[in-house]
Amino acid sequence: VYGLFNPVSTYRLEIDHAKCIKCHACQKACGMDIVTFETPNSIDCIRCGACISACPKGAITSTWTAARTKVISRCFQDDTASVMDASLSETAPSKADIWLFIIGMLVLGGIGCVMSFTFLNSLFNLALVNNAPISMNSLPFIVLKLCASFILVATAVIAIVSFKRPDRLAASAEKTKIALFLHMLAVVALVIGAVLNLSSISILTTTLLAFPATMFIYLIAHGLGVSFRNLIQQKKGAKPAFILSLMMIVLLIAGNAAYLLALYSMFG
Repeated sequence: VYGLFNPVSTYRLEIDHAKCIKCHACQKACGMDIVTFETPNSIDCIRCGACISACPKGAITSTWTAARTKVISRCFQDDTASVMDASLSETAPSKADIWLFIIGMLVLGGIGCVMSFTFLNSLFNLALVNNAPISMNSLPFIVLKLCASFILVATAVIAIVSFKRPDRLAASAEKTKIALFLHMLAVVALVIGAVLNLSSISILTTTLLAFPATMFIYLIAHGLGVSFRNLIQQKKGAKPAFILSLMMIVLLIAGNAAYLLALYSMFG
């Protein structure tokens, strides 16, 4: 049944035919006797990865391997990874645009961190003061959301350090993509926690209701990162998109301020 989805799976084998010498080393290593270089996504493939290791020329790769390599190189190890056309390698946005990007990321990351720490504090109060261990079901959600927020702050810090390096600045969109992915993963963890313990739904409701607001933070951050990269690469429409993202940040701050004022007037 799994094999039927091999051709459309997110995990697929890819063959670099320029490297492949058709030595059949992949077939010899394959427990299913598949001629991998001819049918890399055969429905008989069990995705063991033996063919990838056996290929002497490195002609076989997986989509997940390529994605992981891209994430590691652009987000953690090598911020100088080329994400720009050679003709634009010396292009740099104005100092004002760079500072607006840095401030925007710091604001979004800061809001995310504050919200995460607030939820975390509430959880521990429930668990320690009221002896409610079921509230720990939402702990993975908060921890992942906190990690995503730290990534946004780190993106701003890297931008400060790389002020005169367009290639590093352009890689910022990759980091915001990881933050967005982590937040989606956090929501999945939250839902799984609720399903495993239905009695915790009342405690998780507040966190779930906060999801649209927190999701907005990471969507804006990703939009800001992409528009900033496009601005560096001088792509058409990048400037309006960048300004729109900044305006959304201002609206987000204004909305939060209005909400806090309403709460203060209601309970103050």
